[in-house]
Parts: sequence; structure tokens; C-alpha cells
Amino acid sequence: MRLVSDALPVTDDVVAKLISTYLPDVAAGRSEEMEVVLVIDVNRQYVKSRTMRSVTVPENAVVAAPGALGAIQITPSVSPDVAGGGMRMMQVGAAPGGTAGAGSGVFGMDIPLSAVSAINSKKFAAGTVATTAVRVIVVSMK
Repeated sequence: MRLVSDALPVTDDVVAKLISTYLPDVAAGRSEEMEVVLVIDVNRQYVKSRTMRSVTVPENAVVAAPGALGAIQITPSVSPDVAGGGMRMMQVGAAPGGTAGAGSGVFGMDIPLSAVSAINSKKFAAGTVATTAVRVIVVSMK
């Protein structure tokens, strides 16, 4: 599996169309959740989507997952979006020993990591694919 930033396997126009069709509240700026996850199949056809709130924590902060999530695997990356040099944290899936069941798998979407060929992300400025700025993550299935 590969992880790619700032490049998506579909065009910006396709992203805008998927958001307006399946996530109209995000498209219109009526949602506080500014992380969009789009899942596409091997033929680049829409499978499902979800939204999430961005979670940003300062360096050296202790982050605990809510008990209902069980153990989670968090991948930190330096975020230029955060004043003071913080980190952006993304939940990719349940960590070993984590709770399986509803909301498990990649981004809590019940997709096993073994079924994913790539995860790409790109940040869009306000007015491009939605009224407000959003980060779009595209999960490509095998």
C-alpha cells in the first residue's frame, strides 16, 4: 500500500462532484467536519464516504482514545497548518489488540487495510471543491 500527499487518483472536478452529490452539507459549508474520506474501487467508482473533524494537538501532548474505540493506531505527521509547529494526527485503523467490529478498519469504515491499494490526500482551499477549505482523503481499493 502507498501513502501519497497532495496528489489524488481522481481529478479535482470529480472530487467536487462526489462531495456535492454524497456530502452536500460539506459542499455548502454547513458542516464542521472538514476532513472528507472518499472510497473508490479499482475502476475509480464511488464506494462510500464519511467526514471527520480535524484533530490537532501540540507537540508533546498526550492523546488518549475514547474507550469505545479501543486501541487505535495513529500516524503523526508534521503539519504546516498548525501555528507553533504542532502535529496532525490521523486514525488509519485499529492497532493490534484493538477492538474489532463496527467502525473498525481504515478510517473506521469497516475496510480492512489489506483491501486498500493506496491512500492519497490533498488539501483544498475554500471555494474549490467546497465552500470552505477541506482536506480530502481518497482510499483506493484493490
